[in-house]
Amino acid sequence: MAPDPDLGFQVIVINASFSYFHAACAQRLGAGQEKENEEG
Repeated sequence: MAPDPDLGFQVIVINASFSYFHAACAQRLGAGQEKENEEG
Protein backbone atom coordinates (compact mmCIF):
# COMPACT_ATOMS: atom_id res chain seq x y z
CA MET A 1 0.00 0.00 0.00
CA ALA A 2 1.25 3.45 -0.86
CA PRO A 3 1.26 5.90 2.05
CA ASP A 4 -1.56 8.43 2.10
CA PRO A 5 -0.09 11.88 1.37
CA ASP A 6 -2.78 13.57 3.48
CA LEU A 7 -2.04 11.32 6.44
CA GLY A 8 1.69 11.94 6.10
CA PHE A 9 1.14 15.70 6.04
CA GLN A 10 -1.11 15.45 9.10
CA VAL A 11 1.56 13.52 11.00
CA ILE A 12 4.17 16.15 10.09
CA VAL A 13 1.90 18.95 11.31
CA ILE A 14 1.14 17.11 14.55
CA ASN A 15 4.83 16.40 15.19
CA ALA A 16 5.77 20.01 14.45
CA SER A 17 3.04 21.31 16.75
CA PHE A 18 4.06 18.92 19.54
CA SER A 19 7.73 19.88 19.17
CA TYR A 20 6.85 23.59 19.32
CA PHE A 21 4.56 23.05 22.32
CA HIS A 22 7.19 21.01 24.15
CA ALA A 23 9.88 23.61 23.42
CA ALA A 24 7.63 26.43 24.66
CA CYS A 25 6.80 24.55 27.87
CA ALA A 26 10.43 23.60 28.47
CA GLN A 27 11.47 27.22 27.95
CA ARG A 28 8.88 28.46 30.46
CA LEU A 29 9.41 25.77 33.10
CA GLY A 30 13.19 25.67 32.74
CA ALA A 31 13.83 29.39 32.48
CA GLY A 32 15.05 29.54 36.09
CA GLN A 33 17.12 26.36 35.79
CA GLU A 34 18.71 27.25 32.47
CA LYS A 35 22.03 28.35 33.99
CA GLU A 36 22.11 25.41 36.40
CA ASN A 37 21.51 22.84 33.66
CA GLU A 38 24.07 23.92 31.07
CA GLU A 39 25.24 20.33 30.62
CA GLY A 40 21.72 19.29 29.69
